[in-house]
Amino acid sequence: MVESYACLFLGEDELVKKDKIDSIKERYLDKDFKDIDFEIIYSDDKQLTPPKFDEILSYLPSSPSKKRVILIKRIESLKKDSRDILVKYLKNPSRSVLLLLDSSRLEAGDPFIRVLEPFVKKFNFKREKKLNVFDLTQAIVSRKTTYALRVLNILLSNREKPQSILGALFWQWDNMKGRLSLDKFRQGLKLLLDTDIKIKRGKLKEELALELVVIRLSDLA
Repeated sequence: MVESYACLFLGEDELVKKDKIDSIKERYLDKDFKDIDFEIIYSDDKQLTPPKFDEILSYLPSSPSKKRVILIKRIESLKKDSRDILVKYLKNPSRSVLLLLDSSRLEAGDPFIRVLEPFVKKFNFKREKKLNVFDLTQAIVSRKTTYALRVLNILLSNREKPQSILGALFWQWDNMKGRLSLDKFRQGLKLLLDTDIKIKRGKLKEELALELVVIRLSDLA
């Protein structure tokens, strides 16, 4: 079998999928260029025209000794022209690029998947339900900080709106009233309110602000 320069990720177990992606990044990316040589592309992005998609696939790594890793999420949303560009690329891929194709919806028997299969190494990540904001709040309440941060990262990578996440945290914290000391409850409420203001005023990046909230709420809980 010809060596593969592309991986296909199918299924909804986002936590295990993220671990696999992290291990790939660790193996193939130069630590000095990891922020430059790793890119996430969303197939349903309206700005992702076929010419732009073709251009992205042509990018080479900044480090000559390592690879560039491109993660293309929701490949089921690729238009026909972009699908054709992808298949053409896979027939003659760059040895300096590792392409990660991701879909939580498509299954092995799908016609598009059958077209891709000869050119990719396939991984199945099955899960009964998709992670949501409720999973995040439950992890916080259970003081599983590391797990909560992983769930948060997945929600953000799936483009869950930060304000929706923050709103769910407000709701969950309000339900904690009576289960915490009044002082801890007020600390958590003030933290959430301050974070909301900082995000809206652009004083903190949304991802960093939410990570800090998750860590501090887990500690208070």
